[in-house]
Amino acid sequence: FQSDEEEMIFMSYAGGSLVLLLICMATGEMSEGLAFIDQHGASRINLVIFIYAACGFCGVSCVAALTKRFGALTAALTTTARKAITILLSFFIFPKPFVFGHVLGAVLFISSLVARSRQRGVGEQHRRPPPVEVPDRKASDG
Repeated sequence: FQSDEEEMIFMSYAGGSLVLLLICMATGEMSEGLAFIDQHGASRINLVIFIYAACGFCGVSCVAALTKRFGALTAALTTTARKAITILLSFFIFPKPFVFGHVLGAVLFISSLVARSRQRGVGEQHRRPPPVEVPDRKASDG
């Protein structure tokens, strides 16, 4: 198939949405959802749904581009670090107790990220031989 990342993401989301629509219709949740939208104003809820979907699509597109350009490990490390920063920010935005287990978890998390990225960098240097150019036979024969 000659499709790019955006088309693949759109088709997978469209297929998933269709499956969820059918499930909601079969379980009766669709009528509850439509009643909620009717009560709270369709335009506001549709705007929120649109913004949420657009942000999700942009995020998934960025991760797909990151994976394509830098590899799966870099994409996984980036998304994991983003999640950790989100959790860290939640402690500042929504004050809650910060105990020793949190500190230990953060130290272990950062240590594992550094160790894994260093392991990958060292392993690549030893595993991949330098590219070798093969001369074209037709050019040398003529």
